[in-house]
Amino acid sequence: MKSTTIGAIAGLAIGAAVGIRGMMFWHHGGLSGMNHGNMPMDHAGMMGDMPMTGNPDYDFMAGMVPHHQSAIDMANTVLQTTSDPQIKALAEDILAAQAAEIAQMNDWLAAHPQ
Repeated sequence: MKSTTIGAIAGLAIGAAVGIRGMMFWHHGGLSGMNHGNMPMDHAGMMGDMPMTGNPDYDFMAGMVPHHQSAIDMANTVLQTTSDPQIKALAEDILAAQAAEIAQMNDWLAAHPQ
């Protein structure tokens, strides 16, 4: 298995298991020695521009949108590089689920403006 594919699987598992903190862990080299290949990991874009409102519900939803978008970006990247049918299936499932959840979160955010 290519190191990019291994990195993608690990990133998807970490992101799913521990959320945004897992993505931050990955981005900051928490898995030393692991080659992340071409995986898009833009921590500054994901978190740096996100103002905290003090409303935990709103902040959670606003923070999860870029987190889910990162999962979509990672899944798209691994689909371009893998030939493993299990990884392809998982990445496609992630694309569908994350896109639906982003839509749900954006709907909630629109209904609860700050």
